[in-house]
Amino acid sequence: MPLGPFPPPPLPPPCCRESKIRENRRRWIRDELVPRIYADLSQEKQRLIADVLIRLTDQADFAWSKPVGWFGKCYEWVEEYQKRFQHDRDLWQVCDELAKQGYLYIGAIFWVVNYRVHEYFGIGHAAVIIELRDGTRIYLDDGWYGGLDHLFIESECNPKCIIEDPFGEPVWWTKKVKR
Repeated sequence: MPLGPFPPPPLPPPCCRESKIRENRRRWIRDELVPRIYADLSQEKQRLIADVLIRLTDQADFAWSKPVGWFGKCYEWVEEYQKRFQHDRDLWQVCDELAKQGYLYIGAIFWVVNYRVHEYFGIGHAAVIIELRDGTRIYLDDGWYGGLDHLFIESECNPKCIIEDPFGEPVWWTKKVKR
């Protein structure tokens, strides 16, 4: 007699899932993103940029118990990330140097929701933005869009939900150089 549908296998413990997510994120940066955008640079410079991007994205993996979503505390998450980023003087200096060379910029960006309710409730989202040399933008957030790895790209945003940035350009933490 068949036993019927089998239950799904148990999920690995959270620390294993997070470790796998972090590993996949690092592999994507190191093996796909950086070689595609910075192919003309030396292997050493590519490795430096990949290491910096990995450190920047890994810094998003801090404990966050406040709400996420429509009425979440994403602004506070961005402020906390910024404090941690600026506290890491070595990373800050390397990012500043890479920004001066035009390789990447880091800052904060704020959106409003494309619904009339924003006028009444102020619903929106805040994220850390990392802009690469070719204009590719990577975002880190409290998990609303980015999920467990905190990382998302523009194509992962629902265009009906996020609209043009009402505040103009992002607030850059590293000086943006005109090229």
